[in-house]
Amino acid sequence: MRILVTGANAPGASGTAWSLLQPDLFDEKVTLLGSDVKASYVNRYFEKVVTLPHGSDKDYIAALEKVCAAEKIDLVIPQTTAETNALAKSRNEINVKVALLDTKNHEIALTSKIDVYEVISKLTSSKLDFAICKNFQDVIDFQSHVEEDYFIKADALSGGRGIVKLVKDISKELLNKSNSFHVVNRDQVERVFKTLDNGRGVIVQRESSGVEYSIDCYRDHEISIFAPRRRDVVRSGISQQTTVVKDDSLINLASEFANELGLVGVFGLQCIVNSNREITFLECNPRIQGTMVASTLAGENLIGRAARHALGLTQPPPKSIHWGAQYRRSWSGVGIVGEQSYEI
Repeated sequence: MRILVTGANAPGASGTAWSLLQPDLFDEKVTLLGSDVKASYVNRYFEKVVTLPHGSDKDYIAALEKVCAAEKIDLVIPQTTAETNALAKSRNEINVKVALLDTKNHEIALTSKIDVYEVISKLTSSKLDFAICKNFQDVIDFQSHVEEDYFIKADALSGGRGIVKLVKDISKELLNKSNSFHVVNRDQVERVFKTLDNGRGVIVQRESSGVEYSIDCYRDHEISIFAPRRRDVVRSGISQQTTVVKDDSLINLASEFANELGLVGVFGLQCIVNSNREITFLECNPRIQGTMVASTLAGENLIGRAARHALGLTQPPPKSIHWGAQYRRSWSGVGIVGEQSYEI
């Protein structure tokens, strides 16, 4: 079996690859190939890494199909938001199997923060400390009633590119460690709104303090598995150290969310839990994430389950999760001497 993993140069690619290569996942030998918008010199998990256009490029699907035909690819695992979006839109036309999250309502775009937050507003498990602002006056109304700092989130942009923190005193922020998002004074709110608004509005959300968690999730029509993990150390939005923990309130939130949307496949949620055990929802990632390798280490290979589901294979029954399992990232590098490259 030959599997293409996109975003091969991303920090999480090795975790995805390691999960796909687990010996109990498939009955046949698995060979992995990678793809990325930038050339990659070496990766011990991939037979080769090919270059593809950005997921938003008009030629992306055609280029991907050409690679899949030439390399006899059986399954594509998309790891970037842009590629996930492109492949989801072409799911009925593309001639290769792709591990994609499915919903009972295809009008809901899980990469749209507004669509996701509208779903979250119906749930009982999450603290409602946000507002969906369709225009700038809505933002002003929210700001006038909020004493603490708050965030503005773009509807479509992912990661730190789509989040701006509005503060009363930016000098205090400068004393703290650098963030993976922009920080500006409140008097810049109109400029921020105009920059982030895509015509549908923005999300505004009070700043929350507490412990940040991700929830690794798999659901199909027969089984549901939810593995919360504490984000112990985070740098530039990426978990450098994470611990799988049993937390019924987070499991209930993920279950409510998945059932409300009728989700089938793998996805991730992010949230903050404060000292009163109130849950603040942050983000939905409707795709496989490399840090989900923590769940693989804990005994539940959700990345592998997504691959099996996409290939039409039956799923083994849920396994016992080893709560407390931990994943830590370590630095590595590539040495280049002439035409030779070395993973170090």
